[in-house]
Amino acid sequence: MRKKHFAISSVLVVSIVLIAVLVLSCAPAEPTTIDVEANLDDAPWSGAVQYTLTTPEETIDGTSVPTTHDVTPDTWTCTYVSNGPSEGYYVDITPSSTQCVSRGDTIAFDLNFAAYQPLTLTPEEEALHASSSIDYSPLEMWEGSITGFETEDSINPPPEDAILFVGSSSIVFWDTEKWFPDLTTINRGFGGSVIMDCVYYVDRVIIPYEPATIVFYSGDNDFAWGKPPEMILADLKVLLIEIRQALPQTRIIVLSIKPSFSRWEMWPSMQEANDLISNLCETQQNIYYADVAEVMFDETGELRGDIFLEDGLHMNETGYELWTPVLRAFIDL
Repeated sequence: MRKKHFAISSVLVVSIVLIAVLVLSCAPAEPTTIDVEANLDDAPWSGAVQYTLTTPEETIDGTSVPTTHDVTPDTWTCTYVSNGPSEGYYVDITPSSTQCVSRGDTIAFDLNFAAYQPLTLTPEEEALHASSSIDYSPLEMWEGSITGFETEDSINPPPEDAILFVGSSSIVFWDTEKWFPDLTTINRGFGGSVIMDCVYYVDRVIIPYEPATIVFYSGDNDFAWGKPPEMILADLKVLLIEIRQALPQTRIIVLSIKPSFSRWEMWPSMQEANDLISNLCETQQNIYYADVAEVMFDETGELRGDIFLEDGLHMNETGYELWTPVLRAFIDL
């Protein structure tokens, strides 16, 4: 009986192994590539298109399409970083300039060409900006912070042609020396500031540094003060105009307004403002919109809980780990 039992067991084991081998041999191979292509004015197009594929562990820089990339991680973030030819830019990038992709996916940029537009305010925007400077937060409230920067600069003169990080607390908490160790950076974030504060202090906190690139984040504090998306856009336009007049060669990277748990009810309006800001940046040469909000959501579309401090508003280092490769794609243009 033991021999018979052993024989039956052996047959079962061999059968199971054979079935497993058969199933594995018939199973389709996992995809190992991501394809990138583009259409210009609804026709297949080949040429220079700058984009990046990023994961926390790896970055792939793309400079032309069509292209096939061999990849190992399952999921990636693809960011379109080229504004197009020198005389204009591409619009209607579908599905978006930043998108999540997986192995086996095909990324198709649907491009349409348009000429750059002058950076000006409409009469309605002029009225909104005037109201922003009078009816909301007092403009002198950050005088101590700005004076502190000036004192620091008088003791340790700042480097030339640096990357200037400026804006509100999301800039303050960004350890730029840690996350960009190979770059020369200056961090001039100040507290809970709004865009209008940067306009008010532009001649003291931005222009004197004559940076090669400006990384700007602000906006969610504006919503906390009750400002509508159209006012936020008007204030940003004024700031960009001021910078352009003084520093015409400086590149400007505007970060999207971020979601947070403490201000979640404001997120729909923040998304509206982000759309306005993105559309504005697309019409300008050397002004880029970096969507850092999309990477803050998980695969199910829920805002990640592991990227915030206990206040549910400010990000921890995990959050900045997500932001850094998105921004780096634009810095490296």
